[in-house]
Amino acid sequence: EHVMSIDEVACLLDRGQQSTEGVERLSADLKQAIRERVGVCLTVSIGAASNKLLAKLASDMQKPNGLTILEPENMPQKILHLDINEISGIGANMTRRLEAAGLNTMLKLWRASETELERIWGGVLGKRFHALLHGEDLPSPPRQKRSLGQEHVLAPEQRYPEKAKLVLQELLVKAARRLRQENLYCRRLVVSIKWMGDEGYWADDRTFTEAQDDLLFSRVFLEIWKNAPRKKPLRVGVSLTDLVQARDHQGDLFDRPQNEMLTKAIDVLNEKFGKGAIGFGLAASSAKERTSKIAFQRVPDLSEF
Repeated sequence: EHVMSIDEVACLLDRGQQSTEGVERLSADLKQAIRERVGVCLTVSIGAASNKLLAKLASDMQKPNGLTILEPENMPQKILHLDINEISGIGANMTRRLEAAGLNTMLKLWRASETELERIWGGVLGKRFHALLHGEDLPSPPRQKRSLGQEHVLAPEQRYPEKAKLVLQELLVKAARRLRQENLYCRRLVVSIKWMGDEGYWADDRTFTEAQDDLLFSRVFLEIWKNAPRKKPLRVGVSLTDLVQARDHQGDLFDRPQNEMLTKAIDVLNEKFGKGAIGFGLAASSAKERTSKIAFQRVPDLSEF
């Protein structure tokens, strides 16, 4: 099972489910379970194929509440009516590159050679795409997380600089906790604010040596905050970027390991006594009240609520 996003999941079928009849039975059971547990307000479109790329394409072919099975013997005939940009991973830029090479229809894309697609993609990704399009089930390559962030739309009573500052500090603590839970370090902090009305958007950032402790993040945040315009904020966010796996972490000669140890001790206390029980200069009661909202980019971990 692989959770792709908040509204999309992929799973590998066992041998007893891999026939057309097996897929149809499983799909009917899933749809019935959703109707019983949620209601008719929520429907699900299901696609089945030999790999995730084609299964996602199939799931988009019959909405809402549809079922499409792309069987090898029906390919490529069953997808020839689609535009090439309906395939996941082919965005506007890649569409232009494919069209410039004369591959402007699904049939031409299907008939293109592995070498041709490798040249258009500029490397092995083209070779991989060719294999997936033709039904080969390849393991997903490991993906390095690029950033980790938190956003919050402010309530009317919070749309003032000092109130927004408190919310940003709380979001930073939550983002840093996620960083540590995922065994990551970061080298950059970004703070962003969307202003009320037509005032636009503001963002600023700072870099530092690889870190994951709240005390350093708090000091960096205060440096950034000094430059924030004093307007009425609507939405605020923080992002920790330039991420590094803990196994690849390069310590700094002048690091203070006690800061990291203190942060981890605070994590343990908050896990035992509840979020916001203790922290660096934050109002504990306020931190306890704020829980994660469902994000469209990811499924939050249960510990964030």
